[in-house]
Amino acid sequence: MTVTLDIQQPQPFDLVGSKIMIAGNAAAFEGTLSIRVSEGHDEYSSFTTVGALGLRQFRDLLISRTPTVSS
Repeated sequence: MTVTLDIQQPQPFDLVGSKIMIAGNAAAFEGTLSIRVSEGHDEYSSFTTVGALGLRQFRDLLISRTPTVSS
């Protein structure tokens, strides 16, 4: 089965912070969608459940594990 994916959030060129909400519709093998986000040197990964036989809405919150410096 091929993965069918429609990411609705974030859109290209959206600004994100240490928390990234990823949402959309998807269907994947055994209903598991692996998520990997990279911006060059930091990489975040997670997984979420989606439809196995048809499209299903999903959302997942990725949180940066690198400490932030506040001034």
